[in-house]
Amino acid sequence: MSVYPEVLTLHLEDPLIFDREDVEVWREMRQVNERRTRLLNSWAVLSKASGSIFALWTLALACKVTTLSVRLDDPSEAALLPTLLGDTNPFRLDLYVTFNGGLRIGHLTSLLVGVTSVKRLQLSVRFNRHVVDSGPQILNGVLSMLGSSEILTIDAVISASVPQLAWPVERSILDHLHETEDRLFVAQLVARVPSLCAISMNIGRKKRSHWTYHSA
Repeated sequence: MSVYPEVLTLHLEDPLIFDREDVEVWREMRQVNERRTRLLNSWAVLSKASGSIFALWTLALACKVTTLSVRLDDPSEAALLPTLLGDTNPFRLDLYVTFNGGLRIGHLTSLLVGVTSVKRLQLSVRFNRHVVDSGPQILNGVLSMLGSSEILTIDAVISASVPQLAWPVERSILDHLHETEDRLFVAQLVARVPSLCAISMNIGRKKRSHWTYHSA
């Protein structure tokens, strides 16, 4: 960190020499980096940090990150993301979620609890043929996940990973999403997140819709 003080953007993936199951190794790496962040020349701000939740968590960033962009497809990553959000206090969060059998909507319900810095959210929720949650469970889970936030704008996509080649289980969820009334879901979302000013939503096979709200 002190070696590259001019860095403003950072993209980090998992080191190939470590397995994610080597929990102690990852923890030791984070502890070492926590000590490094106390150096006088550590980064004060990054305009963007992106990549692996595991790798960014291990880095123990102790600076303001304007935009945090991460993928989420593993339950262990869901457990680490709240800490990463606390480390970086991002203004904008780009979150790309894939439900694949291992990761379930239940892993996300308390994801943004206590996170007040995120004001803009770009959310992509995708599911493949290994998904175990139903359409209603996914939509209710998204509402629960966002309910404790102070977000101002949301740009969200909820659909199959490859809608044109969807397997039967994916088609069943897509059918439910298609039948879901956009305005009703958005109304539920606004009720959960009173701070919302603007929403852009693309659910299932539907075209993207936009709503703007003005506080009283």
